[in-house]
This record gives sequence, C-alpha cells and structure tokens, in this order.
Amino acid sequence: MRPLHRSPLARTVLPLALLLTLASVLARRLDTVVLAGPSHPLQATPTLDPGTAEPSPTAATGGTGEPSPEPSTTATMGVEPSATVPEATATATDLPAATATPALRPLYFPWLDKASAAMKVDPIDRVAGDFGRVAVGPRQVYAVEGGPPRLTLLLQNTAEQRLERAGSMALEASADPRQVRLAADPEADYAYLLYQNALTVVEGLRPPEPRKLVAAPDCEALVHLPFGIFLGCDGLRLIDLDPRDNAREIVYLSRAGRSQALAHEDGLLAAAFREPVPASRPTTLVLYHTGYRQKPRLAGQLPDIGNTVAMVMRSRTVYQLVDEEGRRGLQLIDTANDNGNRTPRLLRQIAIDGIPRALAFDASARSLYVLEESWFDRRDRIQHGQTGVRVYSLKDPRQPRLTRILPLDQPAFDVAADGGLLYVAGGAEGLLVFRVP
Repeated sequence: MRPLHRSPLARTVLPLALLLTLASVLARRLDTVVLAGPSHPLQATPTLDPGTAEPSPTAATGGTGEPSPEPSTTATMGVEPSATVPEATATATDLPAATATPALRPLYFPWLDKASAAMKVDPIDRVAGDFGRVAVGPRQVYAVEGGPPRLTLLLQNTAEQRLERAGSMALEASADPRQVRLAADPEADYAYLLYQNALTVVEGLRPPEPRKLVAAPDCEALVHLPFGIFLGCDGLRLIDLDPRDNAREIVYLSRAGRSQALAHEDGLLAAAFREPVPASRPTTLVLYHTGYRQKPRLAGQLPDIGNTVAMVMRSRTVYQLVDEEGRRGLQLIDTANDNGNRTPRLLRQIAIDGIPRALAFDASARSLYVLEESWFDRRDRIQHGQTGVRVYSLKDPRQPRLTRILPLDQPAFDVAADGGLLYVAGGAEGLLVFRVP
C-alpha cells in the first residue's frame, strides 16, 4: 500500500487553517460571560432570561415542561438517614446580573505589528523645527523653516555626527515655507531662494546673508547650471551668476503656458510647460540646447506628459513625477540624440498609489528618492498608497528597481540626498536624516 504524502502547499495551508480556527475558538471563549456556579455540585445551573432575575421555565423543567427530579442526599457522617439537606433557594439578590454576550473582537496577531515595525528605519539624526524645504550644498545643509519664515544653515558636527544650527536669515513675514523654491550651489557656499516674484542669492555664512535680489515675475521653478540659473515662468529666464554677487538676467524666452518643473544635464535643459489651451490644459515637455548661453536653442518636444510635480535628468533620461487622475506615478522619458535632433519618447511608467510630492537624486549612491503621501478615497472608503519615501536603484538608468520604502509617521514636504544620506523636511516632525544602505 502506497504511503500518503501531502503536497508542500497542503503542509503549509492546513496548519495555518488549524491555527486560525483555534484562535477563533479562544476569542469566543474569552468573550463569553460565565455566570456563578450552583450551590450543589449536582444542581443544574438556572438560565436567566435577559432583563429578569427569574429562571426561565425551560431551564427549570429540564426542557420537558415538568419539574426535574431533585437528587436525594443521604447523610453518612453522624447524620440521621432521614435528615435531608435543605434546598438552596435562589433569590434575585443572590444571582448575578445577566449581561448580553458582546460581539466577537477581531483576531490579533502580534507578528503583524512586529513585521511592520521591522520595516521602519529610525533616522540617524533629527533637527527640531517646522521644515518645509531642504537642499544640500558642498559643506552645509540649507533648510526653509516656518514660525517665523527663515532660511537656516546647518553644519555637520563631525565629533557627534549630528547637524547643528549655524545661523538663519529672516524671510518675508508673509512667505509660506512650503511655497518657497530652494536650490543649493554644488560647488560654492551659496543658496538660491525663489519666492514672491524674486530670486534671492544667499551666501552661506554664519549667519547666511543675502547678496543679490533679481526680479522673477510669476516664476515657480528653478534649476542650477554651472554658469547660472534657469527660472521657469511664463517662458524661461536665464540668470547669469558670474559673479554671484552681481547676478543678472541675460536671456528671456517667451512661451505660452506656465512652467511646472525644470531639469538640466550637460547642456540639455528639460522644461515641463502647462499649456493655456485647451480646457484640459495638458503639459508638454520641451527640450533646449544650452551650449550657447546667450541663445538657448529648441531641441524637441513631447506633448501630454501629465501634470508635473518634479523632474530630474540623468544619463539623458528624464525622471518625471506625475500627479494626474489615472496616471499618477513616475515616468521615464528618453531624450537621446537622433541624427542631431532630440526626439523625446516615453520609455516607462511606474504607477504610485499615493500622491507624489517630491523627487531627489543621489549620484554617489545612484539612487532615486520619491516622496509619497497616502490619501483616503471617500467614495471607495479605501486608503491608497503609503506615507514615506520610495527608494529606487538606478544602476540601470532605464530600469529603476524599487529597493525599499522608508515609512514616515507624518506627511513630509521635501527631500534631498547626497553621499548616501537622505534629508526629509517633515514639517512639524523636524528635519530627518536617514542613512540609506
């Protein structure tokens, strides 16, 4: 007779089913209300009707309608055989109050909480404050804080491996830290603030000091170049930073629509423009050659790329965050050279269930960081996405690989990365610093 062998699936599923059944039975028993026992070990326990103190007729008659016979008790230790034990009469004050059995509680598995906690990564540093923006310079970290609005300079304490405040510069009292655009010079100790129709050039001293104010009407995006800064407005404005203390506008390219985001790499500028017509106002990607700074030249276009939150460009690939109904997520756009012309084309779309908020790239770690915020759909009553930071490996620039998700307790507003460190502007949670392996 052949022995009976169970498949590996059966050996896994059957014990799990038995465990769930046992847990359900234990939960029912824990929620059951146990009444006090009878005064005699052989006496039946009366069953009470809800809201009364009298036994129900069915319980008193044993379920037949006639009284149940009482067991006779004979004395054996010095008590006359004729003597009987008096009956114990239950009164309303002797019996406990009957309560309705509560509804079953959901099963609780501690290993689920342990698994969730194991995913969390504690920050290696936290700076208290209300942070809305963050950028990393060559030797410092710049952050925009609220209450009151100011630009804060933070330096690394090498002995304690912690960030320390090194001074701050006040901003306009009406400025919203979350609406300020911030960029750091990768080579010099300068930062650039774009808010309230002006670009402010700030030298990273202790405390930071403003050096130049340049008009920037209706500009909402900026990107740093080796020789200047491009501002995204109703068109493009190029600010010459040679010298930085005497920054000035040298080029203005008029274009219909409003710039949403900018990215630059090796003489190629990518700009996302939201068109003024039709009513849906689609967004178009426009490429410019910037080799000759006095006259940027149109290189190519890609229509209808979606409402753009942020962009970065690496290895001639544009990584674009899209927040639009039906296409929310990360898009990869190829900008490779085609016989002297740039013909951008959509390579890949990576869906994100939550709301994308910010984007950062770390060249040293070849990692891309996407800040995500979960949201609740009132129609479907479903929580979408996860509040945290998605970490993508860009070892293959055209095939991003999700390596991990860093959960956050509260929604954040901005991210920056450099040297394997991730900086998260978490609002009232402070400025969080993570070391990402």
